[in-house]
Formats: sequence, C-alpha cells, structure tokens
Amino acid sequence: MIRKYLFLFTVLVAFPSLFFLFVGCRKSIEDRAVEEAALYTKRFCPTPYREDSRMDSVTFDKETHTYTYYYTFRNKLDDKVMLGKNHKGIREALRKNLMNDTGVKIYKDYGFKFRYLARSLRNGDIILDETFTKRQYVI
Repeated sequence: MIRKYLFLFTVLVAFPSLFFLFVGCRKSIEDRAVEEAALYTKRFCPTPYREDSRMDSVTFDKETHTYTYYYTFRNKLDDKVMLGKNHKGIREALRKNLMNDTGVKIYKDYGFKFRYLARSLRNGDIILDETFTKRQYVI
C-alpha cells in the first residue's frame, strides 16, 4: 500500500516538478522578458483610454535590455508644450510608479532599463520619451 502511494507521489508530484525545474532553467531572463511582453501586449493592448492615455504595446529589446511601454496620448495630454513644461513632475511620477511596480521586480533585479514612449494621436509624433536605468529606479 505504501509503495502504491510512493509511486503516485513520484508520478504526480516529483517528475513534473523536476521537469519544470530543468525546463525553466533553460530559458534566459531575456527570453522570458520577450515572451512576457508579447503576451501582455496580446492579452491587454491596446488598453481603453484612461485620462487621455492608452497603452498600445509592450516590448523587450534583448540587445539593450530595455523594456519599453508604448502609449498614445490624446486631448489634454496630446500637447508637447504642456508635457515640456511639466517634464520634471511627469518624469518623477513615472519613476515612482516604476519603483513601486512589483510586476517587473525580477527585471529590475537584473538591472533592465525601462522606457516610456508616447505618441500623439493627432499626428503620430513622439511627444514623450523617458528611459530609466537601475541607478534611477533603485532606492
């Protein structure tokens, strides 16, 4: 009877755990970031507009180790002059949000860069482009 339960434990728990342990180790953190960014984009993007901002996609560039969030701004946010006047406050708000974002903790631990790029809905111009390095988002 004990052998039967030991066999069931081995088949149902031990083998799958070892499989995922070894398979999971083969994927690099960069490959994981590429896959997760693509999956997030497929599932959630584009998001609905909220306060005149919409996330269009998320990507990860292996060469530069940069996680990039692409946005479209409309109405009040679609104003390069206003964004320029409030540049310091916007940059600091983005930095604080990144610091508090637990969803990308593993990527922050690896020192990836995070970029926020926003385009104008009116004309497609880039109206915001901010990048943060580990030195800027680690307390």
